[in-house]
Amino acid sequence: MPPLAQLEALDVVRALVSHDVAGWGRLDPTAVAVERTDNTEWHAVFFVTAPESECQLEHHKMVVNVPSWTGATLANKAAASAHLEALGIGPAVVAEFETELPLGSGVSRRVHACEWLGGGELLPEELQNPTQMAALGALYSRLHNSGVGTGWFGETLRGLKEEGRMAEDDAGDWASCDWVLSWLLSLVPEDNRATLTEKGVDFDFISAEIAELRASPLLPATPTVTVHGDSHLGNVMHVDVGDNALRLIDFDLTAPGPAGSEFGFIVLMLFRCGFAPELVLQRHLQREFASAYLGGRSSPQQVDELLLTMHLWAYFGLLKMGLLCAVLMNNEGHERKREVMHLRGPVLLHAEFLRAAKRCMEEAQAGAGDTREDLLARGLFFVAEDAWKSASGAKQ
Repeated sequence: MPPLAQLEALDVVRALVSHDVAGWGRLDPTAVAVERTDNTEWHAVFFVTAPESECQLEHHKMVVNVPSWTGATLANKAAASAHLEALGIGPAVVAEFETELPLGSGVSRRVHACEWLGGGELLPEELQNPTQMAALGALYSRLHNSGVGTGWFGETLRGLKEEGRMAEDDAGDWASCDWVLSWLLSLVPEDNRATLTEKGVDFDFISAEIAELRASPLLPATPTVTVHGDSHLGNVMHVDVGDNALRLIDFDLTAPGPAGSEFGFIVLMLFRCGFAPELVLQRHLQREFASAYLGGRSSPQQVDELLLTMHLWAYFGLLKMGLLCAVLMNNEGHERKREVMHLRGPVLLHAEFLRAAKRCMEEAQAGAGDTREDLLARGLFFVAEDAWKSASGAKQ
């Protein structure tokens, strides 16, 4: 696979002009303003803006993505993008085409152009706003209640089976768990794998945990939905400045699966239960999300039951966040992010930490002691980390 880091911004603009994307065929490529963003781990992403004299164009500004994926994984990104656009949950897809780019002789790459959402990313401080948390809960409710079926994922499922990534008899209803986690596991670079193994990570144990998720009695049953799969702040966008209307972007990890697999990542990334204890969202803000997700007509008991389900599914989120750390921990850029990944990865994937997490889940479900309340107040990561440290100290 040619390194996308070598891709020149002007070559991407030339591709847009040559394919007359959004009526840009008449533009001089050198007159187009283009900015490459480093706020991405997988692909080459550019923000392109036509000259002011062309402001009448419907898409005067666009986001252009040159994905690094191939095969069924690439097809899934395109299919999910089109599906969520149709639901009004993702940005409009302006163009999707194959073209040769100067990355080597005869290299053809997919170019994906979508509308620019002018309101910007959801900011950490906005999570302290009850109205914004309700809007966020309503957004995920719309996504999960949109129906799933095999429609948009059908071609992906066939492709994954042809590539040997999913079993022939797999219906794809747990793809957000089975496929996505196994795929992330396969992406871990050998050097990273060796480093983590030296720190006590047993990748055979991780593979077994992934295989056993479907049958786990610790994970409450949740309906099969379309799971966005990468629910962090940078993937939630305001449609326009000053507007509470939200959209989702970035559908690399989107797949059918249990709603819990979405909940588990939301708890870590949006409820901030995977960062620092002082950043964890207070319960009343989490309840705003859960209440709006349930349609705003649920009892306090139903809201708290949903929150318990979400926090129990954080076990899935721990595995996923750990694997993302393992894959990305030595990437270039985002120095502070790399530091966190080097710190978190060996913990999140350590067998004893994960066993401690499961013991905490058992206690919370049984209503034993204060574990249930502690889980809801601080999140599974911090509760399990304390339990692991306590058990390690006792053994010593």
